Amino acid sequence: MKYIVDENGNWLLMQTEIRDQEKMGDLCEQAMKEKDISFGVIWAKDPAGCKFSIRSQTNEVRADEVAEYLAKSVGAGGGQAANAGGFLAECLRSGASPER
Repeated sequence: MKYIVDENGNWLLMQTEIRDQEKMGDLCEQAMKEKDISFGVIWAKDPAGCKFSIRSQTNEVRADEVAEYLAKSVGAGGGQAANAGGFLAECLRSGASPER
């Protein structure tokens, strides 16, 4: 599994092979807990694009707003303040930085 943690330890971006939204969310929450991070995004390639799941434990960044922003014009996204998810019709190229 590939992941990126920002240099201040505020957020986490992960790539996984798992495409089940609930399992993706659980995996993101587990990584956030292990790294003591308050915001995380996990994504996986899907035959039709990308699925993503977002978790937020901070009032400063709402998961649903980030999901809607990411999916604007290229997919669908939404949820709640603490957890959200969505789908992008076009996927990021897999090239996440090596694990830290």
